[in-house]
Amino acid sequence: MGGDARDAAVTEDAGMPDVATVPDVATVPDVATVPDVATVPDVAPVDVPPQVDSGGPVEGDLLTMEVPSDLAVAAGYLYYTHDTTVRRIPLGGGPTETFYRAMMSAPQGIAADADGVAWTERFASSVAGIVRSCPHAGCPATPMAYSGGESSGAVALAPTRVAWTSPTIASVLVRSRAMGGGSTGYRAAGQSQYAPTSLVLDGDELFWTTAGIPLPGGAPGGTPGTVLRCNVSGSTCAPTAIAQGAMIGHPQRIALGPGVVFFLTNNGLFRVGRDGTGLTRLATVTTFAGANTFDLATDGTTLYWAIGLTLYRCAAAACTPETITSLGSGFTQGLEVDATSVYWGTMNVGRTGGIRRFAR
Repeated sequence: MGGDARDAAVTEDAGMPDVATVPDVATVPDVATVPDVATVPDVAPVDVPPQVDSGGPVEGDLLTMEVPSDLAVAAGYLYYTHDTTVRRIPLGGGPTETFYRAMMSAPQGIAADADGVAWTERFASSVAGIVRSCPHAGCPATPMAYSGGESSGAVALAPTRVAWTSPTIASVLVRSRAMGGGSTGYRAAGQSQYAPTSLVLDGDELFWTTAGIPLPGGAPGGTPGTVLRCNVSGSTCAPTAIAQGAMIGHPQRIALGPGVVFFLTNNGLFRVGRDGTGLTRLATVTTFAGANTFDLATDGTTLYWAIGLTLYRCAAAACTPETITSLGSGFTQGLEVDATSVYWGTMNVGRTGGIRRFAR
């Protein structure tokens, strides 16, 4: 999952998108709401999380000075999108490789699993985009492509499916991973929804966030966003809201744990059951002018999140936030975790940065 200072993950940029149509994509029923969603009291907030290293910022291992748009880790590689390329770093050692180079577009969001890697591309001359995928062994001359002509943002993978957000049509789209093109699949959110900001697939279950309509400058208030779920095993999808309302604010990033959904907003880090019960604020957050890019990653036991150039963590079962490091003013450009490390893409206000690795 990734944050891009140029994308709608910046809180003040995520508003009601322009509506466009997508050929051969079926719309679905209005979102159903889980009745009487139970909430529990907020976890006692930690106003100033303890610093891991009180002697100064922990900078981690700088793997590259190339600024990514997003990160993904799988099969012994750290993948990232940068400029017109998909690049990867062999985690066992070796030089950084160019995995794929686009011609007339810029790769943006990226996701990877044991079978391969998928990414979104934004065309330079329009708001339209495309989604591509390749196995880890490498890309053919013309990689598998999924597109109905809509814009593309974040992307998620399951063994048989690929899904992505389309900000301009306020939708999440799902298609068969084995079948390219734009003639099959469906829209998992109707055009009455606000712009999607992140998504995740778990088998047949799709979860995603919408930002609502934040006020300019990151001011409190505005129209709250939602956290949504639907089953994508059939030919249509009926979304259910599992979290919504003023308490959650404007969701930006989502991740899954055993039986639960974690999501990060301008109002805090939250947990909710996959059935929409037990909504809990785990931690408050601090946002800064010009640096409200968010990301979230977890292995199910430890949560890692970043806002601007500050990186945090806590135990998923009992969250007491601690600051891993704070590197000043800037932007989060992707966050990933594997069994041993946390990988964090960063960009400062001078538009330099890179990818840093921190031992867990």
